[in-house]
Amino acid sequence: MKNKIRLLAVSICCLFCCAILAGCGGQFQEACGLGAGTALPEEQQLGLESPSEKADVTFYGQLPPVPEGLPVLTIQEALKGAGFGADLGAEKFLDIKCRMAGLKPDAVVLVATIRALKYNGGVPKAELSEENIDALKKGIVNLGKHIENIKKFGFHPVVTLNRFVSDTDEEIAVVREFCREKDCRMTVSEVWAKGGEGGKELADAVLEEIAENRSAYHPVYELKSSLREKIETIAKEIYGADGVEYSPEAAKAFREAEEAGYGEMPVCMAKTQYSLSDDASKLGRPEGFTVSIREAYVSAGAGFVVAIAGSIMTMPGLPKVPAAERIGIDEEGNTVGLF
Repeated sequence: MKNKIRLLAVSICCLFCCAILAGCGGQFQEACGLGAGTALPEEQQLGLESPSEKADVTFYGQLPPVPEGLPVLTIQEALKGAGFGADLGAEKFLDIKCRMAGLKPDAVVLVATIRALKYNGGVPKAELSEENIDALKKGIVNLGKHIENIKKFGFHPVVTLNRFVSDTDEEIAVVREFCREKDCRMTVSEVWAKGGEGGKELADAVLEEIAENRSAYHPVYELKSSLREKIETIAKEIYGADGVEYSPEAAKAFREAEEAGYGEMPVCMAKTQYSLSDDASKLGRPEGFTVSIREAYVSAGAGFVVAIAGSIMTMPGLPKVPAAERIGIDEEGNTVGLF
């Protein structure tokens, strides 16, 4: 009996959100903001005889395309993490990785938190635990743009709120009504508090979405488009920008890349994860902005052209104060400062 394989992914984004890698395994990962994930269609099969009893759902992290098939040899559904945000991780996963690896997702999960949405509504970090319906309604436009972005790739995303103990029922009701108006399934994940049981609602919703077969995956740009056209499509369609401007160095790099035969490669955008724009201070759903590309280069081995926007550094995840400075050993020999 041949083994049917479907890849189901959840990715994580920015702005003080706790994201889950969903449901049945009870896995919990702290992250910041909104996320997106993806899944392979049922008809894609490995054509291998089933070696053992198959798990229904499993989890694994971000992998390059070549070993992508390794985890799915022994499962029927697998969750796949795509990285920061529907504007960053999901865009790269769907425009680059799925296209290069021949993956056709079935479903997408957007992970959000009340705290992230209130932050996008202007609430200071120190006050995010306090109920603030007005700020939530103001910041929820950020979630709306992420939903629209995922729909541009041919999906109806499942939205899940990763619940904090400070979240109120009234705040959750606001998000639920917003998602209903956007024609999206919405669940509340309580994996942190309840383990795997707290993610069952999300897992069931994702399987229901897959069963309805509503996905029609497609990238947002064609490879035959010029490098600038690809960047401008991403900037306008995904970020919501009015346009793109290029430094002389970036313009030269794109021209030389196309002359060298790299013009039909996909584009890997590098920008801040804290905003839909390339300016970390622009929260919510920015409008009337221009994306500035200051640098570009070809990653020939990886198979894409990198475009660097704004002041972002390409060495991610480094805090101002290294965690090592808080870690030590107390007088009784116990390690302290890890958590």
